[in-house]
Amino acid sequence: MDSAAEWVVDLVNNQSDILPNTTVNILRVQGWDGTSGVGGAAKVAVELGEKLKDVVVAFGETNSASTKLTSAILSHYKIPSVGNRWGADLVLLLNRWNVWRAAIVYDANDEESVGACLDIKENLFRNDIVVLSQILYNGSDETTDFEEIAVELKAMDARYIILCAQSYSRSYNFVVAANQTGLISKDHVWVVTNPPYPIDYKGSGNDSRLSLLLGMITFTITGEVATDPNFVSIQNGWAALYHQNPSKYQVNLLNWANQGAYDCVGLLLYGLHRFLETHPTVTPLMLSNREYNHLLNYTAFMKTGFNGTAVLPMIYNTFSIV
Repeated sequence: MDSAAEWVVDLVNNQSDILPNTTVNILRVQGWDGTSGVGGAAKVAVELGEKLKDVVVAFGETNSASTKLTSAILSHYKIPSVGNRWGADLVLLLNRWNVWRAAIVYDANDEESVGACLDIKENLFRNDIVVLSQILYNGSDETTDFEEIAVELKAMDARYIILCAQSYSRSYNFVVAANQTGLISKDHVWVVTNPPYPIDYKGSGNDSRLSLLLGMITFTITGEVATDPNFVSIQNGWAALYHQNPSKYQVNLLNWANQGAYDCVGLLLYGLHRFLETHPTVTPLMLSNREYNHLLNYTAFMKTGFNGTAVLPMIYNTFSIV
């Protein structure tokens, strides 16, 4: 997620027609550590508003509930913020398949995966899909007993398994244990937020271990939109970055996390550009000093001309753009 946001900033900084004579800098702050609940970023949000006066817009958070709360705090300081939501597309698919029960497994040591789990669970509950179990494991703990998790899933006859974890992590160890327990079969459907590549996978080329991942579902744009020249260009650009550094960019396609990050941050930056165009007396320095942030409500980020990866990538409300 962070890498896709960083990529958009790099693209804008290298384009003379978007925010000309302006350099966008990234400030990374720790928003939520995964242990303090959805309000864990409140302290950081207040610090952004009170102390870091040159922060104009914000992106991040790891689930929609946390995003809405953080955005509400930032809105007090007139700082527009955006964040990803997870799971709506998954619910649509399960409804089409007439599936009403699923199990979730997630890496509790990874913020993004925890956030994805929370959002997906919320979407499942809202649509009356039963969550058989929500099982966590500690991805940084080399003594984790993945076989125990697999046996638990087997005992509850989990046929639809949702795995929230990063690529190049110990999620592959779980997949191996699941295969040994009979959970990788034609009778089981796996949905993954990121392909669970082995930690030492090189990112390309033949690797017999990847046979266990065949048939696993991850979400990206397909169909008519995927043939759009703009989307193809973005997709190819991301794939090129991935091949340069697989461990940083995780997957060679625009999936759940990086697609949303690209759209969110791109929309923010293009919105700022449009604001400066429509307010010729406002300089980038004035904007950086938050002199005009009271005008940066959600309407300022509508119809910006930004060509993201999705036809309608954002949901607007009074708190945030999610």
